[in-house]
Amino acid sequence: MYGKGKAAVRPTQKETPAVTLQKEVIELSDNEAPATKTPTAKQRKAMSERPAWSQPIPRSGEASSKIKADPDAQPSPVKPEAAPASAAPPVADDKFALVRDARGKVTKLTDQLVRIQKVVQDALPIIWTKMICYDVFPETLEMLVFIQEGLSEAALNNAYDDFAGSLASDPNISQDLAPLIKTRLAIMRTRFKTSAALKVGTWFGVGTDNQKTSFPSQKRPIDNKPYEHPILVSILRDELISRPNDFHGNIYTYDSSIVFPRIPVPALALASAAVYAALTEYSTGTRVNAEFSQATCGDIYKKHALTLDLIHKNTVVPMAGSKLMRKLYDAAMGSNDEHGGITAIPIRFDAMEG
Repeated sequence: MYGKGKAAVRPTQKETPAVTLQKEVIELSDNEAPATKTPTAKQRKAMSERPAWSQPIPRSGEASSKIKADPDAQPSPVKPEAAPASAAPPVADDKFALVRDARGKVTKLTDQLVRIQKVVQDALPIIWTKMICYDVFPETLEMLVFIQEGLSEAALNNAYDDFAGSLASDPNISQDLAPLIKTRLAIMRTRFKTSAALKVGTWFGVGTDNQKTSFPSQKRPIDNKPYEHPILVSILRDELISRPNDFHGNIYTYDSSIVFPRIPVPALALASAAVYAALTEYSTGTRVNAEFSQATCGDIYKKHALTLDLIHKNTVVPMAGSKLMRKLYDAAMGSNDEHGGITAIPIRFDAMEG
């Protein structure tokens, strides 16, 4: 029995390590944190040998100077931030998305989705037809119009109505695809010059020891009618008549006012510019293959187109231009049509030179 009036005191028990630890935690929570002890030399050495990736990360608002490790240690790697929930879906989720490189530039055609490849491939004959019939070296804005119309028509032909709608509402899509299309159109133009170079070398004997000055396969030289030259007929046959799959529709009756099929004026102007470029390549005696582009031959092409336009507007010889284009078509087709013997208005060579 315990004494009266005194608090009852239980017998003391021996504290276990767990109890001691619990008391220390309670005391630390009620009082300020104890001052950090200065690490010993052994502890400092152990800290300096810790790898960089194991260094402690400071809490928000904590000065970085409090967690400096050894100055020779490498900084811890920084993990990239996760993409926000509103980020654009990957390319695979969009059946008409364009594949781009790290700089945002559209990559090569074979990298694009199958639907994009199909639209671009189907658009090429449409665009090339517009160029052959209206302007082979169009200005930048006109070229973009050709590309926009060609892509839209190709998309609709493949029942890709949603992509056609995107092309109509966002002109940037056509502009982004334009480099892929222009590269292929440049190849199709260059074929004219390649064909001209082979025919010029054979016809005139340039680049060989025998420099011919006459036309050996002609009974009489062509007098002042360069647009009726057999070289032009041969080029038109090889690059137009023999390549129907390069075009969308009939390029020989592209205008509703055309009754008889005829060679488009831009096609003849392009063939003439190609002959000029080929002769220029042989001018040094040894052929030097040069670029055939708007920068190098665009002016020559436009002069030919202007000359042919003047022929069409000639009032002295009515229908001279139409008759010339019909005659060239018949010759390229190998036709012996009765209209094939019609003679076009004479043209001076100096009207073709730059």
